[in-house]
Parts: sequence; structure tokens; C-alpha cells
Amino acid sequence: MRAAHKEIPTVRVRNKNVWRCVPSAFKSTALESAPSFTRDRRYSVQGEFGAVYFSGSKTLSEFEAGERGGGDTERMSYLAFELTVDKLVDLSVQETRDYLGVQLEDLVRPRIAKDRYEVTQAVAREVYARRLNGLIVPSIHDPNHQKPDWFNVVLYPAHLLRMCLRPVQE
Repeated sequence: MRAAHKEIPTVRVRNKNVWRCVPSAFKSTALESAPSFTRDRRYSVQGEFGAVYFSGSKTLSEFEAGERGGGDTERMSYLAFELTVDKLVDLSVQETRDYLGVQLEDLVRPRIAKDRYEVTQAVAREVYARRLNGLIVPSIHDPNHQKPDWFNVVLYPAHLLRMCLRPVQE
């Protein structure tokens, strides 16, 4: 990834539906059952910062949940949310990937690949360090964006909370 000191290009999303898949037992706390802070994920780093992951469509959310757990998973709920947020880095756009010096292939490596998160976590660290709110990322199940709503949204709750909270000196 290219280390750039200029502003990373960002986009604003307004009134866009996104979906979150959670075990049905946690449906009432769907936004509290994350971020993924205790495990490495594609765009979050264990012990450094967490993220909340969404899908661009219910169909993608269902597909991803099925792929992770097959038929033996507990009952799942697929919840729609209307998203309005600014300062997202859109990695589904070639120009943004070029700016960051990353290739599409590096963003959609399968979970079983040895170096699956090397590039994505480097991008995530850069985006997080610049206090941007998150990313729009290509789905590993549709990397060439053949289905317009098969993408993922990754939000960094710490940055979103910073908009309404500030530390108090005692």
C-alpha cells in the first residue's frame, strides 16, 4: 500500500439500506454485538480496533452467513438499517484503489489464504489512523461488482462515537 499524506478520497452515503446478519437471540442488540475487536477480521485488527460489518443486500447477507456456517448454524436474523454517514473510503472504485496502491485481488483473497488479511488490514489501519468512519468494500463473492448491491460496508464505531462524545478532564 502506498503511504500518502494527501487526503484519502471519501464518499458520503445517504439513506442507503444495508443489512446485518446476527444470531436471532441477539436481534434486539444487533448494533451492540460488535465490533469485532477480539479476532482478526478483513478490515479490523485484533486488539487494535474493531468494526461493524454490513452487507449491501439481504441476499448477500444470507449468502455470507450460509457460507460461514453451512446448515448447522443457529437461527439467524437479517436486519435492514438505513445508513447515512460521511467519510467512507470506497474501495469498490478503481480510482480509490489506485490512490491507495492496492489491487482488487488483494482485497478479496479467500479466508483460507495464508496472507488473506495482509493488504486489507494495512488499508484498515490507514483509514482508521486518519479517523475516517469506515469503508465500502467489494464482496469476495462478487469482486468485479456484477451485482450492484453485492458489497460490504465496514464502520468504525469508535470514530462515529467521537462525533457525539469527548473525553472530560477531571
